[in-house]
Amino acid sequence: MKIFLIDKYGKNSDIANYIKKLGVENIETRQDCKIKATKNDYIIIFEDEQEENIPKTANIILITNNKDKKYIWNFVNKHNCADIIDATMDRNYISQRISTKISS
Repeated sequence: MKIFLIDKYGKNSDIANYIKKLGVENIETRQDCKIKATKNDYIIIFEDEQEENIPKTANIILITNNKDKKYIWNFVNKHNCADIIDATMDRNYISQRISTKISS
């Protein structure tokens, strides 16, 4: 299992560091979604960095500010969505939730 954090603009590297501190070692930060992912892999993506190249097989964890039900419904139906997290939450909480989701 691999975990990819898509951080196109380099502003979310702290999330990767928090997750590593929680014991998840195999996390890789990438600038794009050009990844060969399997059904056991996780891709952590932020709403403002979405691309059309998100692999269909991987488990997606979306971190978003958008609370529009139609937007979320469309995203979930398009991708294998493992979790959706509110981006306004504390960075430590986001990291713990991702770590828990990946570990389960």
